[in-house]
Amino acid sequence: MRAPQFEKFSRLAFIKSEQKLGQPGLKLRFYRKVVTEFLKYRNLEKRKGYCCICGRQTYFMGVEKIARSSFWCSSCSSNARNRSLANAIMEQLKASQPSLREWLKSPDAQKLRVWQLQANGPLHWALHELPGHVPSEYIEGIESGMQKMGIRCEDVMCSSFESETLDLIISEDVMEHIPDLYTAQR
Repeated sequence: MRAPQFEKFSRLAFIKSEQKLGQPGLKLRFYRKVVTEFLKYRNLEKRKGYCCICGRQTYFMGVEKIARSSFWCSSCSSNARNRSLANAIMEQLKASQPSLREWLKSPDAQKLRVWQLQANGPLHWALHELPGHVPSEYIEGIESGMQKMGIRCEDVMCSSFESETLDLIISEDVMEHIPDLYTAQR
């Protein structure tokens, strides 16, 4: 099983767990269990370090060849890409705290209105603590702003957000699927 297949499998398992389990903490534990089970069958590197999302000293496990989407945090299941994005967000917003979880508790963070073009994963669950966090997924045939199975649906090319109402838009591996990037970025 290659890593891209694992990512697809883990996201499907995670989404299905949302429907069954109903609580974010349980969902994350289920996601960790999926990752842990997968790790048993791989010859992975193990590196000790600090996770900038969960704020813990932890182990990162992964394969150097696919470092971008590998080196999962043993505490929050974030991968290297998630942590790079978290660092970029904190740098852009001039966060002084060492981890995203700590910074999200600050008054400055609590005021933000953040649209995340993804409604699952470790970064999503960290941002979920923000009152102004609006996660979404694109589901063909569902109008922007509508809900399906408790998930807000948004088309990046025709979102339901008013202009100038968002402080931050976060996209992970979405933009390459957009047919007209110019329209999406306006």
